Amino acid sequence: MKIDNFLEKIAHVSIHSDKDDINDFGPFYSIRKFPISFNLQVIIAFLNIVPETEYLLKIDVVEDGDELQIDFSDKQLFIVPESSILFLNNGYGQSYSSTTIKLDIQSQGAYKIQFALARADKPDNTLSTFF
Repeated sequence: MKIDNFLEKIAHVSIHSDKDDINDFGPFYSIRKFPISFNLQVIIAFLNIVPETEYLLKIDVVEDGDELQIDFSDKQLFIVPESSILFLNNGYGQSYSSTTIKLDIQSQGAYKIQFALARADKPDNTLSTFF
């Protein structure tokens, strides 16, 4: 397998309902009243990204139905300083980022959160996705 397959990727995403909660946010069945809002803490591990490069992280909340409908979308620009890179090798290294998103659920249904990584200078060229 070529090393190019492992460059500039989202390696893992952890979603928590509280910044002090170590349990991943998952399916919830006890909600009976809508609309409802959640503040979610998101930690994203990146594999082989380039330090001092501006990246774009797109976060979409998609309602699962007959047609997938984007219920919420957010774009965040970020740069990882070289001092925050782990295992720097040949200009690439590992790092992570954390952010908070507000998840507004308007009605009962199935939803998924999807993430996409791109370089800011080429926002339409998705480097990696994570669902």
